[in-house]
Amino acid sequence: IGNATTLSEDVLCNCDVDSRPLITLRLQTTLDMNGHTVKCTDSSTTNAEVCISLDFQSSTVKDGTVANCDVGIEMKGVGGGHMVDNVAVTDSTVGIHVLSRDNVVLDSTIDAKEVGIKIENSGALIEGNDVTSQEGHGMEFVEHLTEEKGGAAVITSV
Repeated sequence: IGNATTLSEDVLCNCDVDSRPLITLRLQTTLDMNGHTVKCTDSSTTNAEVCISLDFQSSTVKDGTVANCDVGIEMKGVGGGHMVDNVAVTDSTVGIHVLSRDNVVLDSTIDAKEVGIKIENSGALIEGNDVTSQEGHGMEFVEHLTEEKGGAAVITSV
């Protein structure tokens, strides 16, 4: 996907083990989901590993629904600085996986099977979200984010 893309219809994948990720956003890319859904179909033999991957630096996904993948949205890349804004993530094992630094998750609804938002790096801002987990944790922090090791995350209005 290039610098800015707006979905005009749902993106449905009859997924298999080679269907990962369904969409990858590269450097400084915005995906406006425009109220549409990205998901593995219910008839898929397996879920895709990742529905949407925000890679490299400063990409944004907004205004839609992500469903039925192992990881709904993955935020990674050396530069980080990604944003998820007003996105519903449902029926995924992990709703949002924050792997890179300085990412923002705003005004989103995450209902995951095991972990709503998993944070594995510093500088995360998680604000105004509704986060639930059916079997595990709404939020999960990986050990290296402890104060003694210099990590920091700001979480408000969850």
